[in-house]
Amino acid sequence: MDRFAPFEPCPRLALALSGGPDSMALLALSRDWVAARDGELLALIVDHGLRPGSAAEATRVAGWAEALGVQAEILRWRGEKPMTRIQERAREARYALLRAACRRAGILHLLTAHHREDLAETVALRKARGSGPIGLAGMAAERFFEELRLLRPLLPVPRDRLLATLRAHRLPRLLDPSNLDPRFARARLRRTGPLPVAELLAGAAAAARSRRSLEGELARFCARHLRAHPLGLIEMEAAAWRRLAPELAELVLERALLVAGGGRQPPRRAALARLAAVLRRPGPIRRTLAGCIVEARDDRLRIGREPGRLAPPACCGPGETLLWDRRWRLENRSPRPVTLLPLARLPDPGRRRRLAARAGAAGLPAWYAAGLPLVLEEGRPLGWPLAAAGLAARRLRLLLAPARRLVDSPFAGILVSTFR
Repeated sequence: MDRFAPFEPCPRLALALSGGPDSMALLALSRDWVAARDGELLALIVDHGLRPGSAAEATRVAGWAEALGVQAEILRWRGEKPMTRIQERAREARYALLRAACRRAGILHLLTAHHREDLAETVALRKARGSGPIGLAGMAAERFFEELRLLRPLLPVPRDRLLATLRAHRLPRLLDPSNLDPRFARARLRRTGPLPVAELLAGAAAAARSRRSLEGELARFCARHLRAHPLGLIEMEAAAWRRLAPELAELVLERALLVAGGGRQPPRRAALARLAAVLRRPGPIRRTLAGCIVEARDDRLRIGREPGRLAPPACCGPGETLLWDRRWRLENRSPRPVTLLPLARLPDPGRRRRLAARAGAAGLPAWYAAGLPLVLEEGRPLGWPLAAAGLAARRLRLLLAPARRLVDSPFAGILVSTFR
């Protein structure tokens, strides 16, 4: 944990606890580390609700944590479950629940139990998909979000040492059947036999060095030539972008698409390369990728959420918090429910035109303004990011909260827009 220093006095940490051997070993280790510093540890158990008996398993794991003197909280993934891309969507839901729990508790550090073999498997899977140095570097030991940092202290540690820790502390464990389910890529990989872990990790270390160099160049380019609008539209100087080496130019596009579109997984490299090739041509250009519109006009590149790919309108009850379209977090402090929808879906055409004109005066293109969120109460506009519609808007807080940052640094990100 020393490599993640400094921590605040009496540090408060959260741990993603699945009940598997890796996370149970991390529970014992982090409990001792926190106790030695008069801190606090909160175990967060996510019940995905994807298997019969998952609720009982979550309760059992919470009991194990509490028996070790660690406070535990069960987070349940509610609502309809996906039929496709199950693991990807479950992972997205899991991290959303974990981050929300840390926000509620005011915790700045979230631990996960990924270890050496997990890192090797990740590199092998990305290598099979043709990833570049960003992907082949594998999982980062430290990653920053707007409200916390994600720490993976066990990445250098082999699984055998964690099993020995488990035995030394005489800890129970769960075995997740999905780890053996051939429907999932990681399970299929494990069935092929032992991986060349040392070779994969040596390649990951080399890729990580390339990634650090690229990240530095990315940061310098963003500081000099890129502007992130407080409402999420990203603009950059087209001429400066076209002078970049192809690998860095594609990385700039990838990060801008992830931030503007709210995605967590980057588009495929082939699609990025095709888009970059098109954008190097002279003249006005408009293309779509990763849920975004990419527009070249007047020596500017603009990247923003594609209105046709926005999430549907959603209701937010009194005292509730809603994450809409993976990018906007609405906190409803009013005594009545509100509805959040894109401007293009506002039923009143006159008011829609007036608000669109106001967005245009603020320098936003019409296609981007169409996707700005609008909050309604009983059909009446209550507020939106460019202006508060009356004093009632003080009961709302709307934050732009993208899942990714342009630059992976505790000091870099894009601005937020807030109803005060």
